[in-house]
Amino acid sequence: MITTEPPKVKVQKNGNRHVYKYLRCTKKKTAVRCSQPFLR
Repeated sequence: MITTEPPKVKVQKNGNRHVYKYLRCTKKKTAVRCSQPFLR
């Protein structure tokens, strides 16, 4: 299953803003790991 995290906003010194939205795997079993930690 995949879920979204709250968007992260980064503001540069010159005032430009970048919004990053991340998707991540929500497998709960410790023996089974997701192949990708997050998607941008």
